[in-house]
Amino acid sequence: FHFVISGLTMLVAWKIGFSGHDGWQIWVIYILLFFRGLGCGAYYVMPALMIADAVDFSEWKLGRRTDGIAWSVNSLAIKITMALCTIVGYALISVSNYKAGFVPDGSKAAFTTQMWVFFAFCGFPGIFYLLSAIPMFFWDLTGKKKEQMQADLKLKWAAEKGEISEDAAEDAATEEPFEEVVLSKMRAA
Repeated sequence: FHFVISGLTMLVAWKIGFSGHDGWQIWVIYILLFFRGLGCGAYYVMPALMIADAVDFSEWKLGRRTDGIAWSVNSLAIKITMALCTIVGYALISVSNYKAGFVPDGSKAAFTTQMWVFFAFCGFPGIFYLLSAIPMFFWDLTGKKKEQMQADLKLKWAAEKGEISEDAAEDAATEEPFEEVVLSKMRAA
């Protein structure tokens, strides 16, 4: 979504420009940028969900919960990404021939500068939003596998709290339980 809206916004900006005699062009771009901003919501939600699932998966398969490591690596990755984005942003703006005191005078050179700066703001991030979708195609912690993982972990945590015996938890885990089976085993214990 974000890639498509970013591309559409770049195309519209290139076709209609940023300003005209009555200034309606900038309002069209503002409306497209509003919809582009809506696509950012998934960017803030999906990584948190994927990290939580990865931490659960680690506990499920390896028996170790690594929340601290997962979130600190995420924090470090965000910092590195922000630094790289700043460098690339400055590089794209320097390619645009933008200078302090720039005034768009309607010339072709001014339009080219505006488009490069707008690409640094809109087009380039859109490309990376598309690339960020790649890990989602390989994400397999969904459906029955995720249900199985969650059910097994609930049994393990219940056994750790003393709500059910560890033998009952191991027996239930080998039966490929789903939510209803897990709850019935906990109630029976």
